[in-house]
Amino acid sequence: MSIVLVIIGLIIGGVLVGQDLISVAKVRSQISQIEKYQTAVNTFKLKYGYLPGDMPGGNSVTGHVDPNSPAGQFGFNYHGVWASGCGGYGAGICGDGNDVIENNAGSIKQSGEAHLFWLDLAQAGLISEKITNSRSPISSFLPTAKLGDDKYIRVCSGGVSMDPYNSSTGNDSVNYYFLDGLTPYYDTFYGKHSIKVSDANSIDTKIDDGLPQSGNVMAVYGSYNSSHMADIWVGIGTVVTGLEYGGAATTVATPYVSTNCYDNNGVVGVQKYQMKNANRPNCGLSIKFK
Repeated sequence: MSIVLVIIGLIIGGVLVGQDLISVAKVRSQISQIEKYQTAVNTFKLKYGYLPGDMPGGNSVTGHVDPNSPAGQFGFNYHGVWASGCGGYGAGICGDGNDVIENNAGSIKQSGEAHLFWLDLAQAGLISEKITNSRSPISSFLPTAKLGDDKYIRVCSGGVSMDPYNSSTGNDSVNYYFLDGLTPYYDTFYGKHSIKVSDANSIDTKIDDGLPQSGNVMAVYGSYNSSHMADIWVGIGTVVTGLEYGGAATTVATPYVSTNCYDNNGVVGVQKYQMKNANRPNCGLSIKFK
């Protein structure tokens, strides 16, 4: 019997080690993916003079590229995109060349410059993903994250103190990659926490300070508030429809809750990743452009 128990223990130990190795490999792949995109962004800016998504050229009335614009002269084609993503409300921010990846604050999110960002990189041949103007499947609209499942990479500018009703208010003019899950919401998507706490902690620790509310990597993600779509930062704040917004950094005593991405175990001080439930998908991440 003792021999059988030893064998069972070895098998279980081997399985756990294997799972850890797989998790470590996914984290490394995820970091490499973000670094690859950052290299592509810097290459695009060097070659074309603008950030992808921010290059002037769209005509919000016709839905075509102006042939005399920078985008038109470089041969980019946004047919259909400008009509749906950059026409009407928010059209003024599309391709304005201000080095800020802005999003429409209207009903169609991850459109505008945030979607043109990926189209530009794809049309320039700087990423391998086949990005189109179709929202179905999501992987043709946004790159799939290496962490797998329903996780995607989005981009936008924002900030933890943004007005959740309007993504153009309180914008900190800093660009971020958002790594989180996405759920269809009518004709668009909203973010949701889907990253394991252990993976979020590992990514943050490897490339930043390992703290969820400071540095270039933070445990916040884009979401929505009631019927209003907005790329808002999510953290410990006001709960709306099961999600939380307004997550500015805080040292307020935050008690342990199994669904938290981070807390300070009810003691005033710096928030840390909540590792008691390390395998729960409680987190989303934002990563600053370099």
